[in-house]
Amino acid sequence: MRVVVLGISGSGKTTFATRLAEATGIEQIELDLLSWRPGWVSRYETDFDGLVGDLDAAMQADEWVVAGGYSKLRERTLRLADVVVWLDLPKWLVLWQVFKRSFYRASIRSEMLNGNVETFSRWRSPTHPLQLVWRHYQGKQQQFAATLEQGHLDHLKVYRCHSRSDVRWALSHITSEILSTPGRLSVHERTSVS
Repeated sequence: MRVVVLGISGSGKTTFATRLAEATGIEQIELDLLSWRPGWVSRYETDFDGLVGDLDAAMQADEWVVAGGYSKLRERTLRLADVVVWLDLPKWLVLWQVFKRSFYRASIRSEMLNGNVETFSRWRSPTHPLQLVWRHYQGKQQQFAATLEQGHLDHLKVYRCHSRSDVRWALSHITSEILSTPGRLSVHERTSVS
C-alpha cells in the first residue's frame, strides 16, 4: 500500500507517517527531511530537480508512506498513492500543536531536519510552521480539497480526519489493512531479512 499524509504544517503528518511505518514496516518518506538542508536551505527552492529525483527514487518501493503536502510535489505523490490521509484538523488545534512543538524544540535547541536547530528567532520566518498556519490555513485547506476533488484521483481512498480521534481511527484502520494483506511479510520478518 502507498499512503500520502496531507495537512498543513504542524497538523501531525510526520507523527502519523512514523507511527504507520513503525507498525507496518513500510518505507517512510518525509518530504521535510528530503527538502531541508543545513542552514535552513530549502531544496524546494534551490535544487528542485534534485529533490524530485530523490523523491522518485524513494517512491520506487512497493509500499511507502509520504509525509508532506508540498504543492509542487503533491500531484507526483498522489498519482502513485492508493490512500490519502488528510489531517484536516481545526486551526486552533494545529496552532496549539505547532506552538507546543516549537517551544519545546527552541527551549532545548533540538536538532532536527539535517542538523537545523529550532530557535525562537526563527518563529518570525515566513517558512516557520507558526507563520504558515496563522497566515495560510484557510488557503491550504481549500487547496487540499480542490486537489482531492480532481477526477483523475478517483482511485484514491481518502480518510479525512477532523479530530484526533479520527486520526487514531484512520491509523488503526490503515495499519490493519496493510498487515492483513495476503502474502505480505510481517514487520518482524521484514526486519529479520533486512
